[in-house]
Amino acid sequence: MNVAVVGGGIFGCTAALRLAKDGHRVSLFERQGSLMQGASGNSHGRIHRGYHYPRSPETISQCKDGFERFVREFGSCVTRSVGIRQSGFDWASDWNDVYLLMKEGSLTSANEFHSVCQRHGLPYCRFDPRSMPVEVRGVEACFLADEAIFDADKLAVEVEARLRAEDSVSVRLSTSVESVWSANNSAYTREVFPDSLCLSLQGGGITGQYSLPGWDAVVNCTYADVNRLTVGLGFGVRPLRFESTAQLVVEMPAGFPRLGLSVMDSQERGVVLSPHGSSGKYLLYHVAHSVIAMQESLQVPREWLRPESSPFASVDRGEWEKRMIAGAAEFVPVLSEARPVGVLQSPRMVPAHSDERDERPTLVTVHSPRYLTVHAGKVDTSLQAADAVAHLLGDA
Repeated sequence: MNVAVVGGGIFGCTAALRLAKDGHRVSLFERQGSLMQGASGNSHGRIHRGYHYPRSPETISQCKDGFERFVREFGSCVTRSVGIRQSGFDWASDWNDVYLLMKEGSLTSANEFHSVCQRHGLPYCRFDPRSMPVEVRGVEACFLADEAIFDADKLAVEVEARLRAEDSVSVRLSTSVESVWSANNSAYTREVFPDSLCLSLQGGGITGQYSLPGWDAVVNCTYADVNRLTVGLGFGVRPLRFESTAQLVVEMPAGFPRLGLSVMDSQERGVVLSPHGSSGKYLLYHVAHSVIAMQESLQVPREWLRPESSPFASVDRGEWEKRMIAGAAEFVPVLSEARPVGVLQSPRMVPAHSDERDERPTLVTVHSPRYLTVHAGKVDTSLQAADAVAHLLGDA
């Protein structure tokens, strides 16, 4: 089959590689000038095993099932936490991943978190907050976890090299897919490319909009923009909650142990501090301050897709940085010494009305035998999603 994959994030790239392995001819379209520059390159960089979503069994199951496979597949781009040890803690080791359960305001208590880990077989070690190598406040219990982080820059280089090595894959950068339409809509395309799909494109070195007909199938992996093409084809979609988010890149003071910290599980005060790949820096996310704007609708506002016109562009950055650091230091006082050195921003999507369970599912939907969408959840489910895409197209 001649397949167009729209979206050059990790889900689009792994789908393209999997389809090429099955013998399909694949063209991958990415609106930016390089791969994995959207949500894939601006996330927490964490490969979740499921700890972060104690209220969503489906998300835990998907993350748990995909974790080891993703770590094996992209091992050169991954740093795994030290994990669970039988002989006590060694805070001087490479990286320790700790979940902090708040005494007040958490939607999941420490005992409930403990039960979730046991029920789903998530490796953990519960310990007293006073054993932490840094002071923590307002914390009921700490849980040492076993997860990993990925270096987004290394992963982008690795994935691009694999795509370039595939003769049956063509990568088209700086090319925006404006719409997908049936060749049967036009007398010419109906005669020359019967029962195929066409793409209306912008960019790619060509001035103005142009069309490429003749696709046997289209796989939409555009993440936050996923509904736009689907609506244009006439298929029904569910509303999504779109969030314009920003997280702070910080340097920590000398002597700070290499920790990943997640202050759970509040809609207002949750904090995540993650090592930023192999840079030696950290990413700081705060539930109340990192979500700059929120909207429930069928489609993401197009201006949110460009940093210069996103909601963060009108934020007073200095004041925002102060709020981020002060909010995090409420639980981990040493974070008051964090020095801001950058910002990562990106729109993200989650199911509408999902706060109760905090779901982050990955869903592959067949709208027609020739048009599929990937509702992307966590990064570690990308290989599973690619398998599902290949299976569904193979059955078409």
